[in-house]
Amino acid sequence: YLVEGETDGLGQPLFLLGMVPRETVSFDGNWQVLGLRGTASYDITVAEQLVHQDFFFQPFAAPQLRGGAFYRMGFMAPPCIAHSAFALGVARRALDEWREHAKLKEHLPGIKAVDMHSFQRDFAIAEAELRAAEAYVRRSFDLLFAAAEGGPPPDALRIDGKLAACHAFRTGLKVVQTAFTAFATTGLRDGHPIQRCFRDMQAGNAHVLTGEAALID
Repeated sequence: YLVEGETDGLGQPLFLLGMVPRETVSFDGNWQVLGLRGTASYDITVAEQLVHQDFFFQPFAAPQLRGGAFYRMGFMAPPCIAHSAFALGVARRALDEWREHAKLKEHLPGIKAVDMHSFQRDFAIAEAELRAAEAYVRRSFDLLFAAAEGGPPPDALRIDGKLAACHAFRTGLKVVQTAFTAFATTGLRDGHPIQRCFRDMQAGNAHVLTGEAALID
């Protein structure tokens, strides 16, 4: 909720998150999508109502009332960790599927794809890039958590955590695209794991947390 005409302590528009009773919210049932079908991310309609100010808070300036260092890392840190894990996990599944496919696929008569130098090169590059992205995520949030153990962490570390999450998606997109292309028409069949990896990664990357707008920020 944007509070019209008001700003926070940094001069930015005042943005609040609020909670309302479940019975005042209806789900529109319109999550008819090609990727991330299982998330049920329906649009919602919230009935007009009065909500006490105790049920609103500023997500980027809320005082910490309980919990340890994990909750001092900042409001965006937990979702960035979760999104990073999703991107890395989907990309890892795509590499696993690609490797098993290459063991069985005869690219040329009598020659399995796994034995071709082009596969070995492309797979090695994808493996290295994915591991590098994972290392960046782990290092960023290790540093952020360590800083939060001593108090509010510096903004530079918080920004780095968000950038690591964005980078995980950018890398994941590239890895999954490479794997999907290697499957040729096999991956087009509805229900095939590599096809679902491709669609889910594309859908996940559209999220405001790690998409183009986040990189610009």
